Amino acid sequence: MRPSKFSHSPRAAGFTLPAILVVVGALLILAVGVLLVTGIERNTARSFADRQRADLAARAGLEDIKGILKQEASNDDFVILQGKETPVAATQKEPSPYLYLARGSGGGNAVGFRYVPLFSTETLPPTPAPGSLLKAPDPLLLLGGTPKELSTLSWYDPAKVSWVIIKDSAGKLVSRYAYWVEDLQGKVDAKVSGNVDGPGGTPARSKFPDPAAKPVLETSPPLGSLAIHVLDPKATEKPTASTAGAKSLTQQVVDGRPAMLSPDSVIGATGVLGDSATAVATRDPATGLLTQPVAAALERNVSPVNQPYLEQAVVPFVSGLSASVTGKPKLNLNKLLSGSRGGAVDEMSGWINSALPDFKDRKGGFPAPDDYIKTLAAGAMVYADTDSEPTISPGSYIGLDAYPLLSEIVLHISFLGRGREGSRYVLYWQFKLFAELWNPTNQPVSGSARLSYEVNLKPETIGASAESLPFDDPSILQDKNKSSHNLTQVGNKYYSAPQTVSLRADEYTFYQFATVNYTLDYTPQFTSGGQPKVETFDLLEAENEARGITLRWGDQPVQTIQGIVRDAYGVENFSTDKPRKSAKAAIPGHSYGPYGVFVNNMGDTRIAGYLRTTRLGENAYPDNISPGRRNIRRSTIYDSDPRKEKRYHYGRVLPSEWPDGGHDSPTGSFAKITDNAILPTDLSKWPIASKPIPLAANAPQRISNLGRFYSATELGRIYDPILWKSAYRDIKGDSGSGKRDTSLLLAPDKPTMPSARNGWPEVSFGSSVSSDYGGGNTLRIGRP
Repeated sequence: MRPSKFSHSPRAAGFTLPAILVVVGALLILAVGVLLVTGIERNTARSFADRQRADLAARAGLEDIKGILKQEASNDDFVILQGKETPVAATQKEPSPYLYLARGSGGGNAVGFRYVPLFSTETLPPTPAPGSLLKAPDPLLLLGGTPKELSTLSWYDPAKVSWVIIKDSAGKLVSRYAYWVEDLQGKVDAKVSGNVDGPGGTPARSKFPDPAAKPVLETSPPLGSLAIHVLDPKATEKPTASTAGAKSLTQQVVDGRPAMLSPDSVIGATGVLGDSATAVATRDPATGLLTQPVAAALERNVSPVNQPYLEQAVVPFVSGLSASVTGKPKLNLNKLLSGSRGGAVDEMSGWINSALPDFKDRKGGFPAPDDYIKTLAAGAMVYADTDSEPTISPGSYIGLDAYPLLSEIVLHISFLGRGREGSRYVLYWQFKLFAELWNPTNQPVSGSARLSYEVNLKPETIGASAESLPFDDPSILQDKNKSSHNLTQVGNKYYSAPQTVSLRADEYTFYQFATVNYTLDYTPQFTSGGQPKVETFDLLEAENEARGITLRWGDQPVQTIQGIVRDAYGVENFSTDKPRKSAKAAIPGHSYGPYGVFVNNMGDTRIAGYLRTTRLGENAYPDNISPGRRNIRRSTIYDSDPRKEKRYHYGRVLPSEWPDGGHDSPTGSFAKITDNAILPTDLSKWPIASKPIPLAANAPQRISNLGRFYSATELGRIYDPILWKSAYRDIKGDSGSGKRDTSLLLAPDKPTMPSARNGWPEVSFGSSVSSDYGGGNTLRIGRP
């Protein structure tokens, strides 16, 4: 052993290995720690990157669908379709719905559509051929071979969707996403629906007119009267708390609104599952629904996150619409209301003719020179404006506003006998013109009315007299020695003095418009004693020369009946020495033509001014008038119908039988006068035993007068004066023959409502153009 160069003791070397081991151990620990920290940091970084990638994938998916919706749904010329996968037989859950946004192109009969799925797919649906029917595509054909099952709502089977791949710049897959869109607009908005404004905290009910017919006040939440409580299976018509001290469902919803942040928070905010921390929202594993019925109803049907959205109002792509307007901004009717009426009518009618070039053909026998489309446009303007003045262009159009129409016309004829005034031999007459005015609208009306005095009846030649003149001849009415009256000549017609008229909605009232006294010369034959002989004579009027009648409201003619057939019965065999009374009556819109060959309509007086090829027929008087109520020809027609269901339709005016349907006013009871000798001298004081109370809800003509349109569907309230000959279709699976039943309905003698039907048929492809039949139709937006 060589001596050490160091001065250390040889025993010191014994401690070197433990020291080295300690150092090595420390270095090892340090290395492990470093590796561990590095691994943690690496894993953290990878986790962070993965999280970032997942977040980016989710954002990409969200931006993807947002981009689709912004691009495809920025205006309202699209349609949302919903399809469903075939349900799985082994499950009680509902199939998940698949939404498609359908976008159109083209126009006329070549409208085409493409479908944009609102869920992730591998391929887009093929574009169907132009003219094909809209139909939701089969989702399984778009998903590829490995669709992803995506859990959506607990009561739906998982939706099948496709992965959308995200790659980096090198083409390497870095993440993927899938999406499925739910339609929250189809759910009740809990933030604004329901109220507790009624007595005792019950929901306040809307009253007539309904909310859709009047503006919503800014101080009231929209849809405030929507009934939340009906989601409760135990709810009653007037909901109350089910137990003492408990809140109704509506109250719970109203009180919980501040806490509603998401669809899931509705349940907790309303407290329908209880306030206890142990309350558990259990679900039926088979259906996926909450087992608590009210909670399940809320979860399925209510959402607090419905958001308003802005869209550009453009013309949709619908078959029949011209390609010149599809996809273009719609016509702003509210803007038209702010301008002149004539200009608004011209612009709206021009737009309709451009957009719907075939629409004018629906008019049927609508008479020239009136313009059918302008008539509809004028009806739209007066429906929504704030006044009650009709919009009229003579010979072109009349817009039906809140003013009365003729319901019944009565001409009293009183022959008062003969006399002598100086050297004149004369016959004395008195004519009275009565008319029952009906306010067919849901608005009260008040104003001034005048009737034209048109009587082409003339006495048959008596003795050696020259041919006599009609009672409305100007040479008679202008001669104070021959007539006395308060008529005023307007153009070529004479009109009564203005009559103040005030009518509630759907109210009928008789008014006496004119009284004309005549002292007319005649040359009698004489007896051997020098006295005038007793002679008989008739009043004559050729059917093709029959005069009509015009109603003026204010200073405008609003309804003209072209001619009234005054049948010979009741105006013949007058005796020069014996006073006698007679009367002639007619119901506009009902029976037309001479006795025995009637064209029997449904009694809608709004169509009367457009029935011009035939004359208004006579109604038996006084047997069949019914003052103050719907016209029911009681004595000789309606009451004489032996069937208890009273199927003779030519003896009544019942809007419930009109193509549009409607409300029948009660007919009430009244004293019948069947003897002309005791005719009331003033029909406005007819002895009515009971007069029904008019109801605005029964009025067939809706008028807004709110100064604007609130919905395009309001155009469906415009009166549509189409003229078509009615035709029933065969009843499928029944013996109801359309041809046979149409013959019964249109028979001139005792026309009958067929036993298999309960109303007049709608205009359909089986109808034929007619200038004699019409009534009972509004514009029918969204209906055939």
